[in-house]
Amino acid sequence: MAKDACLECGKSFPANKELASVPLARLVAFDPDANRVWRICEACDGWNLLGPEASTGAIPELVTRYANEPTAGRGGIAMAVLGRRDVVLFRLGTPPTRLGADLAASEAHAEIGAPMPWDVYAIMGLFFLAAASLSSWVRNFPTINALLDRNLLLLAAATFFTVRCLLAARELWRGQPAALRLLPLLGFPAIAFMFDDPDVPLWGGLGTIVLATAAGLWAGRRAGSPRGIRWSDSGDALTYHGITPSETGQNALVSLSMELQREFNEVAKPADRDAAWTLWRGNESLRALVESFAPRRRGDGLLRLTDLSASERMALLIAVSARLAEPPAEVIAGLEDAERVAAIAETLDQPAALG
Repeated sequence: MAKDACLECGKSFPANKELASVPLARLVAFDPDANRVWRICEACDGWNLLGPEASTGAIPELVTRYANEPTAGRGGIAMAVLGRRDVVLFRLGTPPTRLGADLAASEAHAEIGAPMPWDVYAIMGLFFLAAASLSSWVRNFPTINALLDRNLLLLAAATFFTVRCLLAARELWRGQPAALRLLPLLGFPAIAFMFDDPDVPLWGGLGTIVLATAAGLWAGRRAGSPRGIRWSDSGDALTYHGITPSETGQNALVSLSMELQREFNEVAKPADRDAAWTLWRGNESLRALVESFAPRRRGDGLLRLTDLSASERMALLIAVSARLAEPPAEVIAGLEDAERVAAIAETLDQPAALG
């Protein structure tokens, strides 16, 4: 097996631009007291032990980089993030620390209701510019141009978005007044007006409405599927249910964080933000917070986000952000086996060293 690939699954370690001593892998664990360094595979969570010489050469850099970052951890393992999550360091044998988690919670609270970053708008603008350019280019072909009838396209867009928004309104406008969720009903008079246009052929209009309605039903059911979480007795092992299939572990936390960030982009009442921070400070862990919501779980064990108030969802976003600053459960689960294998490897190396 090549030394730049995981010994368990064979996937190659990605390059990073942060560590000169460990240039391959984004997840790196080290124990300076035992002179051990591992590269953790992102695909299978396997711990790959570096050789003694490579570990000895890498530890000074890892210790220095780790010491310069806020850390969070428990259970003898703490985490520090380098760059924009380009590299995540895990230091073994550390006492519990909350600095990184508290900092992540404070940043998440500060960003609630903040305007969307300019680079997001720039990307959206480039996307629409590319779409407009493509539309202009394809109209150079007579056959395609005939299919892209302007009136039928407008009718299709109105039908699609009306159906989609009606089905997904509860999730798309979570926490908003019920009257606002009825706004898509205004699309039906617009559809009728466009269909009655003399330039819209009868069968072409009917076909367009049928196809756009089918697409709207499909998209609306996905976008409007109930978002929610389930969790085990440990409280940290969340399962997130959203548009995509159910996710667990670190992926669930990341998806839930993105879902809640989307909701509170540029939309947050100061009173709700203050109440969210008070609720977080009263729990200060994801486990304690979700357990406080336990009585509101449905019969199937799902806690729907729509069953939480805006301030409670903000508190959940803060708690998830803080948890993401701590070592993932998947990494912690592999620690015991990794140390056992390392001890065996060192025992096998001793005779060779003595000889």
